[in-house]
This record gives sequence, structure tokens and C-alpha cells, in this order.
Amino acid sequence: MRLTIALQSLKYRRKSVLLTLFAVTVSLLLLFAVEHTRHAAKSSFTRTISGTDLIVGPRTGPINLLLYSVFKIGIPSNSISYDSFTTLAKHPQVKWAVPIALGDSHHGFPVVGTNADIFTYLQYGQQQPLTFRAGGVFEQDTQVVIGAKVAGHHNYKIGDTLHLHHGVGHVSFHQHDDVEFTIAGILNATGTPIDQTVHISLAGLALAHEQDARIATTPSSSNLTAIYIGLKSKIGTLLMQRAVNQYQDEPLMSIIPGVVLNELWQLVGFVEYLLIGIAWMIVGATTLGLATMLLASMRERSQEMAVLRSVGASPWVIFWLIQSEALLITLSATLLSLLLLSLTLLISQGWIAAEFGIFLDTNVFSLATLVIVLGVLITTLITACVPAYWAYQHNLQHTLK
Repeated sequence: MRLTIALQSLKYRRKSVLLTLFAVTVSLLLLFAVEHTRHAAKSSFTRTISGTDLIVGPRTGPINLLLYSVFKIGIPSNSISYDSFTTLAKHPQVKWAVPIALGDSHHGFPVVGTNADIFTYLQYGQQQPLTFRAGGVFEQDTQVVIGAKVAGHHNYKIGDTLHLHHGVGHVSFHQHDDVEFTIAGILNATGTPIDQTVHISLAGLALAHEQDARIATTPSSSNLTAIYIGLKSKIGTLLMQRAVNQYQDEPLMSIIPGVVLNELWQLVGFVEYLLIGIAWMIVGATTLGLATMLLASMRERSQEMAVLRSVGASPWVIFWLIQSEALLITLSATLLSLLLLSLTLLISQGWIAAEFGIFLDTNVFSLATLVIVLGVLITTLITACVPAYWAYQHNLQHTLK
């Protein structure tokens, strides 16, 4: 009965109610979107590189090793000999090993010296492999494979040529003009640093460094920056990490990418709490607007309240009638915002993953969503107490008269 009266009352004031519903829906959409993206961003960040059990590099800090080996940020403090790579690759626990050599760039985009195995074993996201938009793996020393953003920024196509620059900055005073490299493949967008990388063989990188442009005979002529390692069994990860850290031929260290990525997220993760705090403030302001709308309508509803009192409705019935109206608006806005968020994710999921590397789940119903809904309903009940109490007092005083 009370719910029916509340629905009829909202229907009678449909214009102001629709505006309020729109405002609440937008604020809740923002809150749900921030919360959903927050969890997805953290999950995607920790999966910038997946399927790689260990990253080996020269002795340095774990975060520093991760930054320059995965994100291509910073400069390595030392290098690794190719002999160490060969030794580790032959270890009984190692399934595959990919060498990484940094130090050059192409108009600010980092150049990675490696081998063709990187396109087979390197994964990102939920263990998604690298795929080619055009062309394929480099097969010659003078061929390169470029990421999607490199291709888009320079409008490169298969068969185009480019030169490498010495150093990792955007401005280089030394260009390797003697050797011209041909683009053999363009990778699909991944939303990771791979999109901004130029991949070249170790022999090709050594060739670029030869002043007389002589062809390098072996890849061992280049020192390495890091090594990606995949193990035959996850159980042996810690044992293999210890073996690398105790390597006798040269000082090495190894990190578990997922662990260090979580540590790195802790350094920058405060931003997510700032965003969720701002979103909750917007929701709070919107529910205050809802309460203001209900309070402003009290004078216009004096006849409606008089009719209710004449048929025996108590002041408490009036109180809960106002609360019911506020809850109906909030529940409707919640359902609309979740529906809009689901449709938005369904449409933009692929684009967001490719551009920003955030893999969003289209299922927006989770325990976190339920907690937010309960929080919003409690907030609505609290803010709606002001107009509800005003209506209660007004009708109570009217009864006493």
C-alpha cells in the first residue's frame, strides 16, 4: 500500500523526479565505473607481463630491474654476458629463455635486441600471446618488428625502412646511419610497453654498432640487459631464483615479475583511493540534492498529506512514505547505472584493452558492487531523514492542533 502511494506520488511529480533520477544515475555510474576500473587496472598492471616466471638482470634493486626490463624506464646499471645467458638457458629447470638488450632507440621509442623466441613465449594480460597485425618475425639481421604505437606514430608499413639512434632519450646526437633496417612485422596493440618498442635481433643490434657496418658473426658480440625465463614447473621458481642469485661467474639477481609488480603498485596505488573518494563525494552531494528535492516538494504536497491524514495515516506512515520515495529513486538509478556500465564495457572493452592495457570484465555484479549498493542505500536513508522528519513533525503538529 505504502509503495503504491509512493509510486503514484513520484509519477505525479515526474519532471522533477526524472531530473533527480538522472543526476543520481550519473553519479552512481561514475562510482561503479571507478570501482570496476580500479580493480581491473590493478589486475591488468600486475599482468603487464605474464607467463614469465623470472626476470634476470645485473645486481640492482628489484623495482629498478622491473622498470627498465619491462617498462623500458631508466638505464640499467650494468650488463650481462651472453655466456651467462647460454648457461642459464641450459639449466635443467628452464623451459625457455629470451635475451633482452637495451641501449638504443628510434625517435624516442626503445629498441630491444632479442631473438625470435620472444614472439613465441612473451605474454601479457591473461596469458595472451603476441600477435601480428601485418608481416611476421624478423628473419634477417637487417629486419625489425615494431609495436602498434610505433607504427601508428610514424605511419609505418611493412617494407618501410628506419635507422636506430644511440641512447634511450627522445633526442639523440648519434644515429646509426650506416645500417638501414626494414620493417618485417607490426604487432597488434597490447596496451603494454610492447606497443612502443622496436624489436631487433641481437646480431642486428651488433651490426648497427659496427662502425664499418660489418655483419656480426655471432650474437655474443652484444652484452645483455636482462633475461626472461620460463620454467618447466612453477614449484621450482624459488629454487631457481636462489640459484641465479648465487651464480658464481658474475653478479646476477632475479625477480618474480608478479611479486615486484604488486610492490610497484603499492607505490602508485594511492591514486585509486583518491579517485574512489572523489566518486563517493559526488554520490553524497547527489543524495543531498535528492533530499533537497523531496524537502522542496513538501509545501506543494500539503493537500496530499492532508488527504493521507484524513484516511488515518499516522505521522510515522508519512515519514516512511518519504523514505520509500527516496529509496525507489535510488534503486532505479542503481539499476540504470549498472545497465549503462555493462553496455559501455561491452562496446568499449576491446578498445580500452588495446589502448590502455586495462582488461575490463563485462560482469559488473560482484561483492564490491553489492557493498557499494548497500552503502548508497544507507546514505540515501540518512540524507532522506531531513525531509522525512520535516513531514513527520509537520503532520504531528497538525494532529496536536
